[in-house]
Amino acid sequence: SNGNKQFPPGRDVPALAGIYAKTYGAFYDENWYRKAIMGSYIFSADRCFIVEHGGKPVATVLAWEDEKKKDIGRGVLYYLATDPAHQHRGLGKACTAAVMSYFKKDGRREVQIITADFRVNALRAYLGLGFETVEDTCEMKTRWANVREALDSQG
Repeated sequence: SNGNKQFPPGRDVPALAGIYAKTYGAFYDENWYRKAIMGSYIFSADRCFIVEHGGKPVATVLAWEDEKKKDIGRGVLYYLATDPAHQHRGLGKACTAAVMSYFKKDGRREVQIITADFRVNALRAYLGLGFETVEDTCEMKTRWANVREALDSQG
């Protein structure tokens, strides 16, 4: 059965780490997940969203905090990942919607996404969902110009 569920017992940690490793690279393994995510004071079960298919996690995302700017009513959509075998099915949109809903209920005024320039498909999806770029420095203006060029060339 498909569905969104809250963070499960530890048995799903290897599966979630596997999704991150496939999405972001081998460094993002179970050890990383347990330390960087579950080991953070920000982590709690209600901040982790999982989409399952056939009883197994296939996509996940976290509702996180910008630790330097906690008090400005902003949440962070953090480490969205979809198993490559399940991409292009709207699971990233479903995960994004879950985080947006979480933050709306929590009274946040904005949600920030931090991602890498080379994740062109992810950037295209976020822009398509209505997220806006932040180009407040010369470096960011240049980086976004390069990203737009990549978006255009991949059409």
